[in-house]
Amino acid sequence: MYTITSNNDNKYATLYHNGVPLVADNNHPSFNAIVELLLAGDEESAAKLYDVSDAANEKFEEITTRVSIKNGRIYYDHEEVDSSLSEQIIRFMQNDEDFYPLVNFYERIQRNPDPYSREQIYRWLRTHRFTITEDGTILGYKGVNSDLTSIHSGTAIVDGETLKGNIPNKLDSVVTMPRSEIDSNPDVACSWGLHVGTYDYANSFGSKTLLVEVDPQDIVSVPSDANDEKMRVCRYLVHDVVESPLDIPLYSIRLNEDPEAEPDPCCDDSCECDECKYPEDWIERAEEAEVREMEENTPDPKAPDPNTRWNLDTSSISITLGIMKQND
Repeated sequence: MYTITSNNDNKYATLYHNGVPLVADNNHPSFNAIVELLLAGDEESAAKLYDVSDAANEKFEEITTRVSIKNGRIYYDHEEVDSSLSEQIIRFMQNDEDFYPLVNFYERIQRNPDPYSREQIYRWLRTHRFTITEDGTILGYKGVNSDLTSIHSGTAIVDGETLKGNIPNKLDSVVTMPRSEIDSNPDVACSWGLHVGTYDYANSFGSKTLLVEVDPQDIVSVPSDANDEKMRVCRYLVHDVVESPLDIPLYSIRLNEDPEAEPDPCCDDSCECDECKYPEDWIERAEEAEVREMEENTPDPKAPDPNTRWNLDTSSISITLGIMKQND
């Protein structure tokens, strides 16, 4: 038996399961899924979604040797971590995503050298839905001028070069600052650092919005003045100009990946086709080598016949074009 009720802006889905009332409001991460299951008559599946930790616990008990879930609690190296992981796990469950990017994400958080920074990341995680990559890095946004330069001037290192003024954010560039020069105090609103935020926050500044990638270990602080919508970081990678936010928990793009690279023609690493066995320009190289081979073996009509001179029998001689595999 269940009821779905509303009170002003709040909605509630109440399920009486095994004599116990289970209640979820519209702020519950699985509220829509719970309502759909209840309306479909699948109360057993709906009951499993009420308790976020239980749902995560049922999905897996141990996802690596370092991250595990026991009795609805999440542990990293046997120490309990922030419960906000459970809500992100639910998002992955609802989208049938692999959990290992989440493991990568939390392990990157643990590699952040500042415990206070890690604490702020968890606070930000509880506040906002976000997207991560397969490597466990975060995809955020940055507002810039129409020429892709930073709105505020300063000093930063772009692709290894120290620049001053309005910092260029060319696509595929890596922008960094020394961590020691970035304000780690979240109570200071506007201060030194490279700023990355949510789409709504970034889109409210500048003429264009960039999709950027941040390693959790490079997050220095999450200022509290903007409802945790921005972060100060010491490094980010510029991906693309975007006009809307990503609304998925996992996005398949890797750190330092060339966005213009041709897709792998095969999906199996053991493939033996020429495209996989040889370098990308193997066809052009083979054709050039074949032309050179033909030119070298075309006799000069003015030159003496070498076969006559040396009395060679060439009936059993064949020329084979060999292409060496490039080392990975």
